[in-house]
Amino acid sequence: MNKRYTHKEVLDRFGNSSNELTTIATKYNSTKITDPECVQYCHYYDRHLNHLRAKPVKVLEIGVKDGDSLKMWKDYFPQGEICGLEYNPEPLKDFAEDRVRVYIGDQTDTSLLEKIAEEVGPFDLIIDDASHVVEHQQISFEYLFKNSLKPGGLYIVEDLGTSYWKAWGGGLKKPTNTIEYLKSLIDNINFRFHKGGRTQYVGIPEDSEVDASYYDRNVVGLSFYKGCCIVEKGDNPLEVER
Repeated sequence: MNKRYTHKEVLDRFGNSSNELTTIATKYNSTKITDPECVQYCHYYDRHLNHLRAKPVKVLEIGVKDGDSLKMWKDYFPQGEICGLEYNPEPLKDFAEDRVRVYIGDQTDTSLLEKIAEEVGPFDLIIDDASHVVEHQQISFEYLFKNSLKPGGLYIVEDLGTSYWKAWGGGLKKPTNTIEYLKSLIDNINFRFHKGGRTQYVGIPEDSEVDASYYDRNVVGLSFYKGCCIVEKGDNPLEVER
């Protein structure tokens, strides 16, 4: 396991950052800033999330350990409602914050995910920082993206390095790893170019000629960064107004 930065090292390295999320993560000594493999996340996230800061967003993070990241999101979204799902109850036994709700359980338990969605969702932002096992990541994504994420919302999968490691169910270019799974969404975004028999710019097929999947219709953006991916949900029509 990589050596984590101490709080002093975090302050020395990031204490004067111009990135607001990095500054807040430093305040709470979040693993998103103490883990050398994760320090870049806040920079990317602030780029995608800054426009939501003053809005009453709903945030779900799965895999919250002792709750430091929940405090970070609470500060970053001062009007937001924050929810966490954690497998291990011990680090959170004394955790209590207003505007923050915590559930204990398995990220692959779709009945629990359904309960969370009904009680707290739908969400504007979902972050998966849980087991990092590729099968678990994909089960959570399949359920939460479809059933718990608002149109216009963002779904973030962290620590995608496990997609390259056999012990986590991964392997370079292995078709079932999470990176390859997410890369396939590029074809969903661009379904209008390859479904319905289309082979050139002219002749967009009719809706009745296209067997569009849920992801064809609802994935509109995909941003890969080192170790993470951000998936944007929205309306992806066959016809594009010109």
